[in-house]
Amino acid sequence: MKKNFTIALILLYLNSFGQGLKNLDKEFGINKFKLETSYSLYEKNLKYFDTSEQGVEFYIYTKSDIKEIFGVSVKEIGLGFYENQLYTISIDFDAISKQKNFELVENILKKYDTPKIADNPTEERVWVAEWITGKTYLQATEYSCSSDLTSILRCKTQLFIYSKNLRRKIPID
Repeated sequence: MKKNFTIALILLYLNSFGQGLKNLDKEFGINKFKLETSYSLYEKNLKYFDTSEQGVEFYIYTKSDIKEIFGVSVKEIGLGFYENQLYTISIDFDAISKQKNFELVENILKKYDTPKIADNPTEERVWVAEWITGKTYLQATEYSCSSDLTSILRCKTQLFIYSKNLRRKIPID
């Protein structure tokens, strides 16, 4: 509870630097990855990872041209495609310090304003920050080292974004 309160105070302080959620929809992606763009733009630099039951195909981006995103070193970039369009982008920062987590959220906040902070952290998640618009959903999460989620997420900070338009097209179980 105290940790969430601290994060909330920092975010409120930093809010004066934000440029608005309009930038999130305007950029419609992260770095050079733009949502709803064609699979063919990235296919030479992708390694197949998995396909969901709903038909979303997941790949690991293999080109080493992106070292940092929002001022934090990137470990891995994952891309998910639905009907050959980029549906989701996930950025794995690995386990980073509290200082780097604050820096990450601060840098995102400077671009997209104050996020919604999850009020109820769980054993799996230390904190969750969400930026939501009509077109885009962006989430930053720090996963706990005691997380029961897959070992891939333990002790890591991850950022992901998806197209709400493509999300509506994906069949729900």
